[in-house]
Amino acid sequence: MSSPRQASFLVPIRSKSKLLATVILEYLTLLPQEVSNADLTGTRRVQILQECKDAIPLVLSTLATLLHQSQSTEIALKCFASWIQYGIDIEQAYPLLEQTMKLLVSNDDVLEVAAEALIEGMQQSTWSNYQNFRNGLLVSFTSDAIMLKCKTSLEEEDEILGRALAKLLTTFAETYVDDIAGQLALPEIRNLMTMILQLTGFPGFYPVDQAVSEIPLNFWFMLQETLFDQGLIPVRHAAAIPDGDDDISLTQPTDNEQLAWNRQCGETALALYRDLLGIIEQKSVFPGSSVWQSWTKAVVVTWTNHIFAYMQQGATLPLEASLFCLRMVSEEIPASENDHISKLFASTFLSQLASDPNIRLRNTCLGLLGSLADWLNEHPQYLVSAMNFIVPCMGEPRLSMQAANSFANICNTCRASLIDNLDSLMAVYGSTSASTMEPLAMHKVVESVAAVIQVLPIERSLRPLMTLTASIFQAIEYGFQQDQEMARTTMLSQLKNLTACCKGIQSPDDDYASLSERNRQFDAFASGQLSAMCTQVEGFQETTASLQHVIQQCMLHWSKDEDIARILTQFLEAGIRSMSPLLTLTFSDLTHLIDSGYKAGRFAYWLETTSLVITVYGGHPPHLPVLCSLFDSLTTCTFQGITSTAGKNKSME
Repeated sequence: MSSPRQASFLVPIRSKSKLLATVILEYLTLLPQEVSNADLTGTRRVQILQECKDAIPLVLSTLATLLHQSQSTEIALKCFASWIQYGIDIEQAYPLLEQTMKLLVSNDDVLEVAAEALIEGMQQSTWSNYQNFRNGLLVSFTSDAIMLKCKTSLEEEDEILGRALAKLLTTFAETYVDDIAGQLALPEIRNLMTMILQLTGFPGFYPVDQAVSEIPLNFWFMLQETLFDQGLIPVRHAAAIPDGDDDISLTQPTDNEQLAWNRQCGETALALYRDLLGIIEQKSVFPGSSVWQSWTKAVVVTWTNHIFAYMQQGATLPLEASLFCLRMVSEEIPASENDHISKLFASTFLSQLASDPNIRLRNTCLGLLGSLADWLNEHPQYLVSAMNFIVPCMGEPRLSMQAANSFANICNTCRASLIDNLDSLMAVYGSTSASTMEPLAMHKVVESVAAVIQVLPIERSLRPLMTLTASIFQAIEYGFQQDQEMARTTMLSQLKNLTACCKGIQSPDDDYASLSERNRQFDAFASGQLSAMCTQVEGFQETTASLQHVIQQCMLHWSKDEDIARILTQFLEAGIRSMSPLLTLTFSDLTHLIDSGYKAGRFAYWLETTSLVITVYGGHPPHLPVLCSLFDSLTTCTFQGITSTAGKNKSME
C-alpha cells in the first residue's frame, strides 16, 4: 500500500485536466478505505495513521477546489464521503459540508452523491452534538427546492429520486429524533414531517412496491417511542400525574408556556399519526378485508369478477389493485383455464381501459398482460387483442418501458404463434423506431421482433432481418449528419439495437442443445457454409457491406473510445453466437478489426472477443494460421503496453 505522504505530491496539482482530476480523486477516495482495512501493526500502523491525519487539511483543500468544477463534482463528493467515513473532525469538514448542502439544493445531477455524503456525516456519532450542523441540515432539507423535488418524485413516480430523498430525510429524522419530538410544532419540523409522510405514501402497494415507502417506517416507530418517553403523548391538558400506564417523565414541566407547547407538539403528533395510519391502510389493504377472507382455489374467478365489477363502477383504485393481485398469481393460472381469463381479451375490457387516462392503472394492466404470456401461448387467438393494447402504450413515455417489457415477454414466449403476424410486428418496429422511445425500451422491441423472426428457416429469415437492420443503418447515417456528439450517441444506441437483434435470433433451445450439436452448428458457421447459402439472396451483400461500413466508421472516429469499444465488441460476440452470416463480419475482416482495434485502444474487451473467436473458428483448420498470428500480435501489443507503463511509473518515481 502506498504511503499517504505520496498523495501530497498529487494533491496540489489542482487538476489542470479532467483526467488528472479524476485520477487524483479516485486515489484519495480509496486511500482512507485502504488505511482502515489494512492489516498493519506496531510503528508502521502509527506512522500511516499520522500521515493520514497530517494530510487531511490538504485533502479537504483540494476537494473544496474540485467541488466547484462541474466535471469533478460527483467524484469529489464521493471522495468527501470516504473521508467522513474514515473519521475527520467536523470543524475541519464543516466548510465542505456547507458546500455539499448547497449542491444538494442547487444541482440535480449530484443530488444522490451529495445526499450520501451528508448521510455519512449524520451517522458520525460525535457530529450529532453540533447544533450548527443540525440546523444547517434542517434549513437545507426544508428549503423550497427540496420540497419541490419531493413533490416531483411523487408526481412522476421517480423511484430513484424518491429513494434518495427518503434515505436522506429519514436518516436526519432518526439521528435527531429527540429534538424533533420536542419541536414538532415548529413550521420547519412540520414541513420535514410532511415530506417524510408523503414519501411513506409513495405510489405502490405493500408488500411488493415498497422500495421507497418502507424506508421511513422505522422512524415512525422511533418517533412514537420518543413521544411517549418525553410525555408528549397522550396529550395532557393539565399537569399530569404518572399512573404507570405510560412512560411519562417523573419531572413534568410546571411552566404554563411549556405545557402549552407540549400540548401543541402532541396534537401535531396525533395529526401526523392519523395521516400515517390512513396511508398504511390504503397501501396495504386493497381490495377490502372481505376479499382476502374469500381466498379460495377459485382465485381466478374471484379476481376476474372483481375486475369487471370495479370496471362497471368506475372504481379505479380497487380495479388497479385487483389487476395487480391477478398478476401476482398469474404463474399459477393453468393453460387449460378457458372461462375467465379469456373474458379480459374477448370483451371490450381492454379497449375501454386503453382510453383511461390513469397511468398507473394502464401500467398495471400492461404488467398483467406480460405475465400471461404462457397462457397466451396456449390461446393464440387472443394475441392480437393483447398487442392492440400494448403497442399504443409504447408511444407514451411513462408507459413505454413496461409496454416494451410485456411486448418482449409475449414475443419471446409466443414466437411461433406470432409468425403469421410478422408483417404487423415489423410495422410496430417501424413506428417505434421513428418515435422518441427510451433507448432501453427500443432495444427490447428490436430483440422481441428478432425473436419472432428466429422461428423462420434461415433462408426465409434473411429478408425481414434485412428490413430490420436497414432502418438501424439509416439511423446511423442520419446521426453522422449531426454534430460529433450526436453521431456518437446515435452510434452507441444503434450498436445496442444490432446487439439486441443478434440476441433475439438466437434460438431459445441453444442452451439445451448437446455439445456435439452446438459444435456442429459452429463448424458450419465458421467454415462459411451458412454464408455460402445466403450470398444468392437479393440484398444480402448490400446489407453485409453496410455493416462493414458502419464498423469502419466506428474505428475511424472512435477507435480510442472505451464505450464504443465495449458496445462494438458486445455486438461482435452476439453476432457470432447468433451464427447469422448477415450480422457478422467475414473471418478475415473480423480478425483484422480485432487486431487494429486492440492496438488503437488496448481495451480488454477486444481480448474477450478474441477468446470467443478462437473458440468458434479454431475448429476449422484453415483458420489456425491466422488465429496464431492474431494471438501473437495481441500478446506483443500487451507486453509493449506493460513495458511502457512500467517505464512511465519509474520515471514518475
